[in-house]
Amino acid sequence: MDHLSKQINVPGSFWQGRMLAEERDKVYKCTIVDFSLAHKFGPDSSPRMAFKMQEMGIEGTGSHEQSDLASIMYWIEFPLPFLRFFYDTFPAVGKVS
Repeated sequence: MDHLSKQINVPGSFWQGRMLAEERDKVYKCTIVDFSLAHKFGPDSSPRMAFKMQEMGIEGTGSHEQSDLASIMYWIEFPLPFLRFFYDTFPAVGKVS
């Protein structure tokens, strides 16, 4: 749990839904809030490992969304796509000497 409270870069294209093209092209800073060994992404899905995240906007200081969805917590499945975003943010961590 060494990574709780760290921020990772998540591309806007990760989120599905109504987004403008320029929003999908941006990278958002998201804070790692928690980890679950058995998160269910849907009522009929099998439990999977996942990190609980909070979107904090492009600068990492808070979401700039003007809606009730601003800064809502969400889950990213582990190992992928979480590790892809984590190693894009912290490339030195993934290097093997």
